Amino acid sequence: MNFKPEVRARIYKLTSQIVDDALEIVVVGEVVSRPIVREPLGTWKGFVISANDMDEATALAAKLRQGWVIPALRVV
Repeated sequence: MNFKPEVRARIYKLTSQIVDDALEIVVVGEVVSRPIVREPLGTWKGFVISANDMDEATALAAKLRQGWVIPALRVV
């Protein structure tokens, strides 16, 4: 997925404040992933969430698809 420049700027601003902390990814009210932010995101057009194995990756992809909408960013 590619993000528009204004969305990338918002992601960068948010993640630059939480380096070395977890970023909760919420889909339909459920936290589906808590990756640790190692560096600010948003310098690339998209970003990658890693998984430990194919089963975990497939389960995460299914959760992300179930709540797919145009994302709204918010600081919590």
